[in-house]
Amino acid sequence: MKKFITPVVLVGLIGFICTDAHGEKGKSLPDETDKPPKRLYVERYEEKYNFVGDADDNTVSDAGAVISTRHIHQETRRNWSWVDKTKKDPNGSNLDSHEWKIDGNVVDSYYKKETFTWPETPWEELTNGIVSWHETNNGSTNDGSSLYEPPTILSEHCNVRSILDYGFKQPRLSGSYQTGKVDTVFTREAQTTWKLFTGGKSEVKKQSLFVVTGSATEMLERLYAGPSTNSGPLTRPIASEKIEIGELGTLDKNGFLYVVLPDGITKDATPCVDNLEYYEFAVGANKHYIELVKPSGNPTNAPSGEDRLVYNASRPGVLTVTFIGRLTDYGPAWVLTNRVKFDADDIPGSTKTWDVANPGGRPIANGSDLTATLYYTTLPENNSAFGLKFGRMTLDGAEVDQKCFWAFYDADAYNYPGCADPDEYPKTPPNYFFYYRQTPANYGTPEYGYRGKSEETRPAGQPSLRPHYLYYVNAGPNWRGGYDVRYGQNAGRSYQYINVFAYACRHEATHGMDFDNWWPDGWVSTNDVDQPQPDSIPSTIEPALGFDPSLTATYERPEGVSPWDDDQQHTLDHEPTWGEKDGDDYDWAHPGAKYP
Repeated sequence: MKKFITPVVLVGLIGFICTDAHGEKGKSLPDETDKPPKRLYVERYEEKYNFVGDADDNTVSDAGAVISTRHIHQETRRNWSWVDKTKKDPNGSNLDSHEWKIDGNVVDSYYKKETFTWPETPWEELTNGIVSWHETNNGSTNDGSSLYEPPTILSEHCNVRSILDYGFKQPRLSGSYQTGKVDTVFTREAQTTWKLFTGGKSEVKKQSLFVVTGSATEMLERLYAGPSTNSGPLTRPIASEKIEIGELGTLDKNGFLYVVLPDGITKDATPCVDNLEYYEFAVGANKHYIELVKPSGNPTNAPSGEDRLVYNASRPGVLTVTFIGRLTDYGPAWVLTNRVKFDADDIPGSTKTWDVANPGGRPIANGSDLTATLYYTTLPENNSAFGLKFGRMTLDGAEVDQKCFWAFYDADAYNYPGCADPDEYPKTPPNYFFYYRQTPANYGTPEYGYRGKSEETRPAGQPSLRPHYLYYVNAGPNWRGGYDVRYGQNAGRSYQYINVFAYACRHEATHGMDFDNWWPDGWVSTNDVDQPQPDSIPSTIEPALGFDPSLTATYERPEGVSPWDDDQQHTLDHEPTWGEKDGDDYDWAHPGAKYP
């Protein structure tokens, strides 16, 4: 425990006693929940303390004759410093001495010098040190050393100088009286320096909100050499608005300071009050990262959860993106409403507009959350415009986080660009057909199978459809859930969603190409005489193709499987192949391969 020396006048003589100056070790505010890499710490503590006192007294008879004289001289000096993780061991020294003289002769003398050293440690891990001393007491010497407690590091600013000069006269019992004077000079300088290391990676410089707290108390007891004349309170609180926290700024009236700092830097965080000689203080800081929690997608993962966003079925269609930025550890979001901004990738063909509450992507605050809503209006023209998009969050113009979402369309809605009103024109293709036709799943020039199934145009009774035959494809609700192929080139495959469309295109296109080849001038009934009904293959070429020209279905099917015409068998054996999931990467329909 540090001691300050205070002289007191006792009856008959002047003596010196030691009084405690402080209580327990100074501490920061109890907010150390955000452990390293963020670090709020004492970087340096220095103290210089000097006390010099001289006292003279004379014993005088009633007649005024000087009976004896006495002179007392005392010095106490302390000079030490501690630096966080210093390469030189923290050290300090104390010097205590006094000398009493009566009639010019030394009757009592004392001298002691102490030297302190402590191991190199960070502020959070102060350990015992060593004290060594040389002591002389009336000619007897004593040298030694021992373990010593960790350095006492207070949080304070002190620059005090006190001078006390006074004389005295008092009667003695023998009828004589005592006169004298006391001259003392007391000075003390002390300063604690606090630093804030923001943590994180210095090369990234990610921005975070720091909520800094602080307080300061003026010390009215100046610890001067002499009896205290302070009859009132020994301390006085200091208004928060008068406290400046190092390089960070000034506290508000509630004792808070909100500051945005990048990772990897160190700032002075020492509370400072102008024009005060002596005050103690405390400081704390909590770090709040800001994270984009919605959208929350990771581009290395498949689309999932709430990050799959769908244009609604309205005309024009609207896709809604909700942004949520969240401060960690329950940080106060309202502080950043004018400093955070959200944005997202453009979708070609769609118009971006922000909700009226979020002009320009500025959020509103709700607890620890910052929220905003973005609308994309009108579906894009191209299927490639759907899919992966990035949402971003900036703080003071610097990007602090980005996450992704995926844009989908309603498979069965009718709101792609240029779409006719389905109520006026029932043959209008729905969205999935419009966009699937733009992908590698498409094959040839399919028409929409508005009758609810995939089919080719039969040549019989349609002589006007020359020279090419049409084919129709439907991969809607009745088909998209699963379509199994049991025979032919794609036997054993089960298709869903866009892959149903792809298979139907290839199958029906093969029918159409066969008809173009077999009936270049139109179907001739006399050359299609299979029984019980025509099989759409010219009877003259059926033997070369491996079929019986007299039978509609040359080959029997397994039990439970309905027979089909020979042209169907020929198509199954010659249609292009398509993998079960070959089209998945291009499917941005909902329901669809990426969003069932």
